[in-house]
Amino acid sequence: MPTAKITTTSLDSVVVEPLEIRSGRTTCLVFKPEIVQNSRDKEKTIRG
Repeated sequence: MPTAKITTTSLDSVVVEPLEIRSGRTTCLVFKPEIVQNSRDKEKTIRG
């Protein structure tokens, strides 16, 4: 499993370096997640 760099942005969130999902000759699909502590909805902890 690849590792990713995680950077804390506040007490309630961190950003993760973009993860390459798929790449082709002219395009690249990346996932840029942000992990958050969502007090309103505990199921929604990842943005991206």
